[in-house]
Amino acid sequence: MVITGGGRPIDGGRSLRDGRRILGDHKTVKGLFGPLYIGIPISFVIFLLFIILWQPLEEIIIQASSEGQYILYNNPKLFQYYFIGGEFPMNFLVLFIRIVLSSYGAAIGDLAGSFLKRRFDIKSGAPFWIVDQLDFVLVALLFVAIPSFITPTVFFLPDIFIIVFLIILTPAVSIIANTVAYFTGLKSVPY
Repeated sequence: MVITGGGRPIDGGRSLRDGRRILGDHKTVKGLFGPLYIGIPISFVIFLLFIILWQPLEEIIIQASSEGQYILYNNPKLFQYYFIGGEFPMNFLVLFIRIVLSSYGAAIGDLAGSFLKRRFDIKSGAPFWIVDQLDFVLVALLFVAIPSFITPTVFFLPDIFIIVFLIILTPAVSIIANTVAYFTGLKSVPY
């Protein structure tokens, strides 16, 4: 969203009754196209790479499972779901839905975090630790979980290990991405 952002703010400059902006100047209409133009295509390229590499990966997973090397995940079907979306040809639909839901879930989570920052009177661009690092991943996980309630045999509910992994990994990735965006001139602050 940082790369495609700029221009007219989503909230149109409006404030709530508390006198604070709804979202702020950094949440723009153009920024909402970031997942569409950048996040979703990059995710598809990554998943196409996993699809191309799936056969040798599957052999490693099956061999390791048969030797009892996996403690948390010992069912190759789980790996197939997380790596390539399940079995062909349904996997492409599963991947498409998961990618779109997680991309726009992350965008909506980021907007929710910005809304919270305004309510706590934290200026736009100022750090709001923990919320800045986790708002988007928590809403993305929530969005990705929705199809699993509708069709649980096709979409798996994210399990606790995936959730914990993402909650631990996301702040580090967020800090690195923001620092890179700062040094490349895409952001005015490194957080």
